[in-house]
Amino acid sequence: MCSVRLREEGIAVATEVRMDAARERREQRIAKGLRPTGPMASTQVTWHKASGGRYVVCGPEEDMRVGMMQVRTIRTGQVREVYVHKLGKVFEADGVRQRYGYVRR
Repeated sequence: MCSVRLREEGIAVATEVRMDAARERREQRIAKGLRPTGPMASTQVTWHKASGGRYVVCGPEEDMRVGMMQVRTIRTGQVREVYVHKLGKVFEADGVRQRYGYVRR
């Protein structure tokens, strides 16, 4: 039982170290004036393809809501209005609390 707890604590510590390293890399890129990298680094609400093949919108937790929203496309930068009917769970990416929004088509 003790070895299981130590293994779980070790995983938790390793995960925290990885998140700290990702946060530090992001801050270094921003300090250099470079754009943050990675699919979840955006501070705007953008489109993402979920694992089920559906397209969802993703953005900072405080910007996500049920109802009409403006969503920026990643490639062209155009803004489009969509209706978000359901919100997903909150998760952390690059030190920013993010959330998915499920869109009706």
